[in-house]
Amino acid sequence: MAQKKKSETAQKDLFNIQEYLTTAACVPAIREAVKAWRTTGYKGVTETTRELLNFWFNTDHEKRFRFHAAQREAIETLIYVYEVEKVRNRKSLLEKYAFNNKDLRLPPYDDFARYCVKMATGSGKTLVMSMCVVWQFANYLRGAEGYANNFLILAPNVIVFERLRSDFESGKTFNQLPLIPKHLRWLWEMEYYMRGDNERTGSLGALYLTNIQQFYERAESRNTKEEVEIMTEMLGSPPPATKTEISDFDERIAKREGLLMVMNDEGHHTHDEENEWNKFIRKLHTQRPLAAQLDFSATPRYSKGSLFAWTVFDYPLKQAIIDKIVKRPLKGISKIEEAKSDIATTRYRGFLTAGVERWKEYSEQLSPLSKKPILFIMMNNTNEADDVGDWLRVKYPSEFGGDKTLIIHTDRSGEVSKKDLDAARKLARDVDQEKNPVNAIVSVLMLREGWDVQNVTVVVGLRPYTAKANILPEQTIGRGLRLMFRNMVETYTERVDIIGNNAFMEFVEDLEKLEDLKFDTFQIGKDKLKIITIQPVEEKKEFDIGIPDIAPLLGRKKSLAEEISAIDVMKFNINVLPLKGKEFEETKKFIYEGRDILTDEKLLEREYTIPPTQTAEEVIGYYARRIAQNIKLPSHFALLAPKIRDFFERKAFGKTIDLNDINVV
Repeated sequence: MAQKKKSETAQKDLFNIQEYLTTAACVPAIREAVKAWRTTGYKGVTETTRELLNFWFNTDHEKRFRFHAAQREAIETLIYVYEVEKVRNRKSLLEKYAFNNKDLRLPPYDDFARYCVKMATGSGKTLVMSMCVVWQFANYLRGAEGYANNFLILAPNVIVFERLRSDFESGKTFNQLPLIPKHLRWLWEMEYYMRGDNERTGSLGALYLTNIQQFYERAESRNTKEEVEIMTEMLGSPPPATKTEISDFDERIAKREGLLMVMNDEGHHTHDEENEWNKFIRKLHTQRPLAAQLDFSATPRYSKGSLFAWTVFDYPLKQAIIDKIVKRPLKGISKIEEAKSDIATTRYRGFLTAGVERWKEYSEQLSPLSKKPILFIMMNNTNEADDVGDWLRVKYPSEFGGDKTLIIHTDRSGEVSKKDLDAARKLARDVDQEKNPVNAIVSVLMLREGWDVQNVTVVVGLRPYTAKANILPEQTIGRGLRLMFRNMVETYTERVDIIGNNAFMEFVEDLEKLEDLKFDTFQIGKDKLKIITIQPVEEKKEFDIGIPDIAPLLGRKKSLAEEISAIDVMKFNINVLPLKGKEFEETKKFIYEGRDILTDEKLLEREYTIPPTQTAEEVIGYYARRIAQNIKLPSHFALLAPKIRDFFERKAFGKTIDLNDINVV
């Protein structure tokens, strides 16, 4: 019998290649399980989780906002493994999903759920973190067990902390993005604590954000200074090796009620189970039990290159490029030769000039759009970066003179004052703003994370062949991947041009091999940049009709406790309940009849009396629990009960009564 021809649905989806890429051991099986689970309508989740998923992904949001597919799949995966499958440690995760677990080592510490989420740089990890907070806290508010109401977000350095702070301070991301449905906002009692904030009045939930250096700092090693001191000053120390000082965040978290969820941004730093970052989290678990630890990273790899075994979701760079979630890298091809000189600006002048000229093309064509391109130059050490920065300022004073070039290092004396450091940090944070003067950033290759510059259009990488490779391939171009025009992904493909000497371009080629992709190329000095733009006719602007964008917001100025306390039961418009007489007596008994199901013949009749309630508190407690359950306020029983007592005592029967009277009860 001839074999049936495979249907089209059985063929590979050429536009969704994730499942055919090399990934972590558990990812393929989890991906298929989540895909099948989605078709069941999210079977096995709580009512609250179902409401959130429907709100996030099946609701039209204001300003045409929508979550992209990778963000949806990431949060779905976390919900599936935690809430549906209830995987609570890495051993269970590996045993259940790893496609080849015979070579996998079981983790030495495995006392709580721990998952890793791998998402390409610029693909929206922070938004997935925010969805995790809403998912866990909303379920907690509705009375579900096993969900966190306390959250600790840890950053590896000051720059990453500052980026996260801009999203989470005062709950900004939760207030501005469609994360919390309106009917849940009334329950949302969350305080947001940034590093250095004092504890405020009690709240049901709390989110703490800091960099790990608030608890620890890396011990300086005189023999292996792989990262220059100024980079440590600019970014904050990398993950620590020795304990030095503990802040009060952990003590404050330990005093709170409920479970804790820890989320590590740039979580690849936690690959070593014995480093102080992991030790701190394990210690915190003994003080305030963890619901889960989530490690977010674009490069969650061990030192030998393999992905973390506990990775549950993988959104690789190749897929992000295809989906237009990040810029499409474009390799510059040239026949530029390095000059034989130890002076960086002499040795690499051809590459530097090519980068500047390409930047000028972007500057000219983006000017009508009020967008400022950034030239990003990556050098091998501090001295070379200072040399290149000085050369840019002198050679191109109108484009890169003075503060138009930002060098992320020390000066030649090796000193940086506190004042200069603060100024450099501010420039770095605001570099994408139109009024910011910076047009070029010069740094060492180790500036590899947390630097979220959207306007980078040209990356120039220069390193000698003898330099030790201390970065992952994606980190070489990761600083230029974030989109400049996020609202135009369907109509415009953004690009970032990569220019460099052969030694640097080896990094880029390693990335192509790792991600199984091939970047487009352009001939330096030959292929000119061309950005087609559509602009309104200046002469017709006076006839433009502005359409107001009205966005109604539903907010609560008072806490739920204040709202409930302000209820006046005497203003209720109700029918008075009977206190005595025939109508009241009939409510104490009922008639039961037994009839034949076919003939409807009455076979028996019984009169049953309803047992009397023993105390008024029993009645009040019953109604308080029913109301709290129906309006999803299980934690507000103590506030509702006094109002119910007041209602029965003064309003329900049309007059003030004694609730302790046996006839009333």
